[in-house]
Formats: sequence, C-alpha cells, structure tokens
Amino acid sequence: MKSGNNWRKAGVLEVGPQSQYKTIQAAVDAAIENSVIKICAGVYFENVDVTKDNLSFSPKGEQDEVIVIALSQPVFCVRIQDKSFCRIEQLKIVQNAYATNVFVF
Repeated sequence: MKSGNNWRKAGVLEVGPQSQYKTIQAAVDAAIENSVIKICAGVYFENVDVTKDNLSFSPKGEQDEVIVIALSQPVFCVRIQDKSFCRIEQLKIVQNAYATNVFVF
C-alpha cells in the first residue's frame, strides 16, 4: 500500500440492490488501490468516475448481465496515474445519443 495512513486492505466490493453498495460509484468511492468491484446482475443508470488506481470491474456471477446506462457523458471516466490500470470486464456500457462510453485520461 502506498500510504501509511491507509490501513484497509484491498478486497472485493459488491454492488447491487441487496449489497453494501447500491451504486457502482459508491463502491468506487469506498475502494482502495487494487480493489475488485463485483456487480450484481441488473441495469444501473449512472456515470462512473474512476480516480483510483488499479481497480477491476466485473459481474458478480459468470452468467450475470450488467448494463450501465449513462445519465450524461461519459459512462465511465477513468483518470488514473501512469502505469496503473482499470479493468472493465463483461459489462454492457450503453450510451445515449450524447454520451461517450468510456473516456480515459
């Protein structure tokens, strides 16, 4: 871990109606570097602003369908440091006529 003040360990954060985190953004806000965010099946109407390094996003179950629909643009905005990553796997990211799916800088 980078910070001596960061006593939490990276782990799995679950998103869904019956989970600790009701939105993907709430899980991102609670995550620390190297966390994995597992998303329960469903449709999520939100924008996700990723400002933490080395996060992974995927459905909770192998057969779960997760759809993220933009409220505005972009659906996912990823702002991380060089040599860091953001892994987004098996999510359906839907844009409206004015939104960009994923913006990385």
